[in-house]
Amino acid sequence: MNELNSEKSRLQNQTNDLQRQLEEAQEQINQLGRAKSALAKQLEEAQGNLEDEGRQKSKLQGENRNLQGDLDALRDQLEQEQEAAGDLQRQVKKAQDEAHMWKAKFDSGEGGGVSSEAMDELKKKFMRQVRQVEEQLEAAQAKANSADKDRRRLQAELEDVMVDAEKVTIPTSDAKKIELFN
Repeated sequence: MNELNSEKSRLQNQTNDLQRQLEEAQEQINQLGRAKSALAKQLEEAQGNLEDEGRQKSKLQGENRNLQGDLDALRDQLEQEQEAAGDLQRQVKKAQDEAHMWKAKFDSGEGGGVSSEAMDELKKKFMRQVRQVEEQLEAAQAKANSADKDRRRLQAELEDVMVDAEKVTIPTSDAKKIELFN
């Protein structure tokens, strides 16, 4: 009978021990289930963030291309305006040189019998032409300055877009790494 009691006691202890192990195993299963749910939620959030960042990246790349096109167009416009300003400066110089030449001829008597009234009229005509060319030059320079300001503004916007694109790229690569681990 002692043996039976002893065996019963030993079996009771084993049963209690197995019961405790079973409860611990069930608790671990529950903890792993919660951890799995948390990781699944994190994965969904990371995938959502990755998709959002992908859309942002695409949008920023589109803006970048548009700004680059605008910048190129402004560079072309600036170059054309600078060429036009150079042409106008050459015209002003040519008109001034011609006016000085005629003045020198008149002063030296080489004018060939041109009356002073005719010379005054010629001088007025040249001065009008010089003023017109100078006005055109000033307008071209104003356009060139405006185009240069636009170019600098677009360059700054382009740099901002590039920085934003880099900000999107870094989290995207981190999200891809998280996805690879799962």
